[in-house]
Amino acid sequence: MLSFFEKNKTVKPKKHFDVSKKFHDLKKIPSSELKRRLVDIDLRKAVQLPEGYPEEDWIYIGLLDCLYHVSLLQNCLYGECTDESCPVMNAGSKYEYLWQDSDQHKKATKVSAPQYISLFLDWSEKLLAVDELTSTECAAVQSPEFRSTAKTIARRLIRVYGHIYYSHWDVILERGAEPHLNTCFCQFLCFVQEFGLCSDKDIEPLKDIVEKV
Repeated sequence: MLSFFEKNKTVKPKKHFDVSKKFHDLKKIPSSELKRRLVDIDLRKAVQLPEGYPEEDWIYIGLLDCLYHVSLLQNCLYGECTDESCPVMNAGSKYEYLWQDSDQHKKATKVSAPQYISLFLDWSEKLLAVDELTSTECAAVQSPEFRSTAKTIARRLIRVYGHIYYSHWDVILERGAEPHLNTCFCQFLCFVQEFGLCSDKDIEPLKDIVEKV
């Protein structure tokens, strides 16, 4: 399955780092900047499963919410995250990510960061699309592979957040978007931890952010 191949082929921990590319040192980002949020609520409670609500349906809704947030953040980086400025999809100097799907990129493929994010959003939208002609429910939720699909989407969401924090934190600050980024990431983090969609290893590239938020 795609999730199996992804774990083995689309993550490339790098032994030799490109010193010409400058990334933000997440350890040096002040906690005060990372704690700027849009709302002052307990996000862990906000993502918990409502009583009597089907868990798979709630996860589906949560994923759509997280994907919508990432699409907004991508728009915020318009003109900054380009094929020229970000020719590789990465999270700092240690992690490089390749794209793979079951359609046009059956082999793990090196793409630029904006290409990766665009492919990811399109791929996720197709997976979670509702067939309006036959049902109001998403067919993916009814699939026995839904939880595996949800985990794959969550892992790839982490990669997008990793790229934004490592490569574009200065732009986020300049545009006053850090409350949006931090709130979206915190909600996402609480959500995936609540439903076991990501492992500690998946979150490893962002551990310095996780410890502060």
